[in-house]
Amino acid sequence: MLKNIFVLLFLSFNFLTTFGNVKIDCFAPRLFPDTCTSIEVLREQFGKNKIIPKEIEKECLIALSHFPELAETPIEFIYSPIKFTMQTQPKMSFLFHHEEHWRYKIQINDKPQRFTKLDFKDIPFLSRVGWVGHELSHIIDYQRFNVRQMIRFGIGYGIAGSYRKKVERRVDKIAIHHGLGRELYCAVNYMQNFSKASEKYKAAQKKHYLSLSEIDCEMECIDKK
Repeated sequence: MLKNIFVLLFLSFNFLTTFGNVKIDCFAPRLFPDTCTSIEVLREQFGKNKIIPKEIEKECLIALSHFPELAETPIEFIYSPIKFTMQTQPKMSFLFHHEEHWRYKIQINDKPQRFTKLDFKDIPFLSRVGWVGHELSHIIDYQRFNVRQMIRFGIGYGIAGSYRKKVERRVDKIAIHHGLGRELYCAVNYMQNFSKASEKYKAAQKKHYLSLSEIDCEMECIDKK
């Protein structure tokens, strides 16, 4: 009995992440109103023009609740054999429409063993909210482009690592400024310290995205304003 208690205490300690001077349980749903709201209410408030697989609907809707400017934006979440955990792009029809009428797809890797070794369904709830929030932040970033600029963006992102780093760090900051710093922190912490992601994928994440300390610092700067 004492051995079991010790094991539980040990696991609890390791699953708590220090964030500033506050400890966050990154392996449990965040105790904020959205997680206590029924899926029907979330769907009614934030699900317009959204196509989301049922098994990830709540975390996607919670992330969407932080982006009121995307309330009318058509977004489809789909599973695809991509080389990242998630990837966000405008649908190809963007070539023929004004940017105000673009439709977006957020792809989720359904073949993790081929590429990242990181299965989205294994990611804890709070971290999934952070991951989705990062992808939604890409849409916010895209909305400042016209068609020609979007094409240039795609080329630059695909061929220049320094450009990709600049984009991903900017997008992380968008997520933080939309109130998802805590969730983003947990997503990065899970990937780097607890996940089964490949070392190559972890190294790429460290290279191109904000670190845990940088996320912490960005949140502290917001709190001081």
